[in-house]
Order: sequence, then C-alpha cells, then structure tokens
Amino acid sequence: MTGVGFRCTRFFAPRAESMPFSDIATPAAFAATCETVNNSDGTTTFKWLPAEHLLLIDRYICDAIYDPSAPSILVIEVPPRHGKSELCSKYLPAWYLGMHPDKYVMLACHGANFAELWGRRARAIIREHGHMFGVSVSEDRGSASDWETNHGGGMKTAGIGGDIMGRSANILIIDDYLKNPADAYSPTIREKQWEWLHGAALRRMEPGACAIVLAQRWHKDDLIGRLLAAQDEGGLPVRRIQLPAVAKHNDPLGREPGAALWPERFPINSTTDRAGRRLLGLNQIRSSMPRHLWASQYQQEPTDLEDLVFHPDNLSWYVKKGEMIAAQDRVGKTIEARDQRERGKVDRFATIDTAGTSDDKMREKRTGSESWSVCQIWEHWRDYDWFFLRSIWRKRVGWSQLRAEITEYLNEWQPYSVYIEKAHWGVPLSKELNRPGMVHLITPIGDKLARSVNFQSAMEDGRVFVPRQKTSWFDAWYAEVFDWTGRTDELDDQVDCGSHAINAKSTSKMTWGGVVNDVQGTRPARSVRQGLKPNMSNFS
Repeated sequence: MTGVGFRCTRFFAPRAESMPFSDIATPAAFAATCETVNNSDGTTTFKWLPAEHLLLIDRYICDAIYDPSAPSILVIEVPPRHGKSELCSKYLPAWYLGMHPDKYVMLACHGANFAELWGRRARAIIREHGHMFGVSVSEDRGSASDWETNHGGGMKTAGIGGDIMGRSANILIIDDYLKNPADAYSPTIREKQWEWLHGAALRRMEPGACAIVLAQRWHKDDLIGRLLAAQDEGGLPVRRIQLPAVAKHNDPLGREPGAALWPERFPINSTTDRAGRRLLGLNQIRSSMPRHLWASQYQQEPTDLEDLVFHPDNLSWYVKKGEMIAAQDRVGKTIEARDQRERGKVDRFATIDTAGTSDDKMREKRTGSESWSVCQIWEHWRDYDWFFLRSIWRKRVGWSQLRAEITEYLNEWQPYSVYIEKAHWGVPLSKELNRPGMVHLITPIGDKLARSVNFQSAMEDGRVFVPRQKTSWFDAWYAEVFDWTGRTDELDDQVDCGSHAINAKSTSKMTWGGVVNDVQGTRPARSVRQGLKPNMSNFS
C-alpha cells in the first residue's frame, strides 16, 4: 500500500497555505473536510462520515492512481445506498482535478442525464472548495457534462454508449452502468456495453491512466463479470474489491461472518438511531426481495439463473401512453402499439386465486399469518398471442372484505371475462359476481409446476409483457414469480394467476405435462371476436 508521502510528490496545484495537506490528501479526507461544518455555537457537524468500507475503497483508489505496479482497472462491488457514488463520482473527480488541474476525468453511467448529475455535483465542489487547491472552474467551459479547470484540465460525462470521441481520460470512472433488471437481463444491452467499453472508453485513456468500474451487481455477465472473466483468460489485469452487505468468511474488512457492512445506516435488523430515525434492517430488505437479486445486488454474488423456474431476462416490457399500449423489445424499442379499447384485438380478462384452500390453511398454521388473495388484470392480443399484465389486487383479507373489494376492482377495470380457481372461496365468489357466461371456474389439474408450463413457455418466448413505468404492485409480483421454485414455496398465488391466464387464453399453449383446463361456462373469446363488450358495470 502506497503512503501519503508518495502521493504528495504528485501534487500539482498551489494549495492554500493555511490548508493542512492531510485535509485533502485523499478523496475521503477531502470529502470529510468539505462536509465538516463549524457551527456558531462552537459545535462541529460532520455531514460525511468516513465509514470503514469507504476508507478501504479510498485506499484502493489512491493505489490505482499512483502505484505504477497496480492493475490499471479497479472494480468495486458495493450494495446500493452504501456511499460508493458519493465518494467515487462526486468527490473523487473534484479531488483529482484539485490535485491535478491539468488532467482529465471521464465519467460514464447508464444514462447521460444521470452521469451529468454527478458532473454537476463535482463541479459544485470545485466551485465551493477549489480554493483549498488554488483551483477554480473555467469560465470558458463550464457545463455540467463538460467543464474545465482554470489550468486546462476538466471533466466529461456521458451515458454508456454515448459520444466520447476526441476526449482523453487520466481517470475513467464507470458508475452504475445498468439501470434496472430489464437492462441487466438483456443480452443485447450487455453486449453493447462491452463493445463500447473496449471500442471507445478504454481507447480514451492516457498512458498511466486508470479505470474505476463500480456498481451493485445485477448479472454474472455484466461489465464487471466480463472484466473478471476476461482477466482469467489473459485479458487486462483487474483489481477487485468485493464488499457484501452481510459479511462472509475472509471479509476484506476483517468483519465477522454475518456482520453488516455499514451498521450505522443498514443494521442487520431494523432499529432506530440516536436521532430517532428508523433504520431498515438488512434482514428485512432480504425478506422483501427475490433471492437472486439479494445475492447479486447486496452480496455481490450473481446467481445462476438456470436454477430458477422463471427467468427475469425473458421478460418483455410495455409502456402506456394515454389509451395506447406500446409493446417494446428488450432494449426499449417500440415494436407494436395498440389502443387498449380496440376490443376486436385486445381481450381484457381477470384471473383470481382466493385464499382458503387446504394449502393456504396449512401455510397459515405454519406461519401464523393469513394467506394472500390475488386478482390479476390481463390483456391478450390474440393475433400475436401476447399477454400484458395491467394491474394486480393482492391482499390478506377475510371473506366479506374480499367479496366487496374484488367486486369494486372488477367494476373499475371492466374485464370481458373472469377466471376463478375452483377452491374454497372461489365458488361462492363466482356466485356473488353473478355474471353467467362471463365468470368461469377453473378446476386445476396436476401440480402447480405442471400447470405453470405454458406460463413458462410464454415468458421464454417473450410473450409476457409487464409495465416499464413504475407501479405499486410490480415489485411484489417480480419477487414472487422469480423466486418461485414450484416445490414448497410460501408464496405462489401470483404464479397461479399467471398460469391460469395463459392456460385459459393462449392460442399456442402446450397440451402435455398434465396441464388441462376445466373451464365451466361459455368461453368469452366468442364475444371478443364478435366485437361485443359484455356489460360489467353491475357486478354485485
């Protein structure tokens, strides 16, 4: 590990005489100095606290910059909301340009606007605290995405894949290169990012420069995963910091297994801090998300998706604009748009899985909590056999509340048909809704895994579309579906509803595997094909 004295020899700018060098010796020291406030009452407020994992990252960064023997690429894997971007994308560029105001920093993120945000923050730090180094922002070039110092160096930001030609970098920072699961599970996006890294970004680096790639992990085949794999095959050498939220054996910080990475902000269990603020515990976070996402985002150990029944990378997406539903491919390009009111082509229907089955009763006895009832609203584009998940009602309620809320929910969405699993509350609910020919009971045949075969197939074919815009129900649906094993799952109602949807409506479903639909009543597809909208305004 190189020492501060070695770094000092690299100092360029004429710093203020009154400023102790230790206050600006490293990015972390500079951050702490900038965020220290001396109050009028004589007390001091420290807004940036040097957590142990951030100080470790700080040391690795300084080695990457100043130690000629260090690998030129540093990868940093840190859970979300653990301070990595604040240190590396805000304070590091400002500190480096303060120390070396004739050099260049290039920063790239998943989107140009997000990258520009960090460029603006780094620029603000130089404007406010650049006097510590005797450095200021040039008046000739000062935009948030492309600014220079008064010594000719500067900072350029761009989105991954954006235009960076004609610019050089003494430090290349790539932060949060993936935006969401849709991007992470897109082979096309991952390949484009890899091509951009090698075809453009790394080509911008000056001799002796370093690249710092930091992220919460999403996928084994993301940029960090590919860099590590390439190193094993003789590619560019990489130095790696892997910091899981919950410590494992041989922890780089020396934590005991099971210890939190940043207990002051994210303790193992939920609690309150000295100021009375509620702190969400890591155990509670873990229980609220799919296992594979916890393993990747928080533990930095992306899992093999082959172990999952449903694969997130098979999802397709849609966006809603007014009455139009636009189906998109996996990179966000619209491939077909359709008015949701176009009844001849869009069949809206509901599937319902009520609590009260024998499995639910066993689960309630085991867990001590009521089971979930679920109602999903789907739209089926018959000509393509595409399925769009539009909305979900999901609650733990008793019979009276279930009957009232399902009735209100169906009146709101006006489906053309309703499919209810023939189980405990399903039968009386179908009678309460009282719409002969439109409300149908489904008698499940075979086990849950067998019944899900058509649902799996539809998703693998890219025929299941979910909203790209944020909704209140999506996270719970995603967590349950992509954590489902088909064996002894505590939660399976969302999968059951999806299986019922595909089994009831798909024009290309498989008939093997014990999947047989026993649907009572007239199939409502007739009225849809005839362009007739059944009156659903009187569910009661």
